[in-house]
Amino acid sequence: LKGEMDGIEATERIRSKLEVPVIFMSAFIDENKINRAKQTLPYGYIIKPFQDRELAINIEMALYIAKVEAGRKIAERERQLLQQHLYKTQKLESLGTLAGGIAHDFNNLLFQISGNIQIAKKKLSKTDASVEKLSNALNACYRAKDLIQQILTFSRREEDELKPMNIQ
Repeated sequence: LKGEMDGIEATERIRSKLEVPVIFMSAFIDENKINRAKQTLPYGYIIKPFQDRELAINIEMALYIAKVEAGRKIAERERQLLQQHLYKTQKLESLGTLAGGIAHDFNNLLFQISGNIQIAKKKLSKTDASVEKLSNALNACYRAKDLIQQILTFSRREEDELKPMNIQ
């Protein structure tokens, strides 16, 4: 190319914006220009005069390499997506393990609290005003136990087993 920009610089600009296969065709065998051209990663470099068969082979090779490279990039993107999915799954699994540990410890505390409430209720007379408050506290323990069971179900990530029931 004549002018401010030669073919090598034009190729560099094109390749910076687009991923297209490039084959250089030149009548010059200047070692410096060939080395500059190699830096643009061309798919071929043909010196004039050339045979049509040589050009056809270079074009076929360039298109084949571009197709393989495009497939590699698609596979790499898919690999990255799978890697992200695996990471998210591992995070969720870790969260479930942590939730299960906390729920288990909390369940042990609730067992002690509800046991002490039941003992205290038995020691009081049925007419004592504290019995109702202890009953409310015990009901709160039962609700908390149900919540803990939900957390444990989540942490185990087990699906509920569906089975037939006799309604009678």
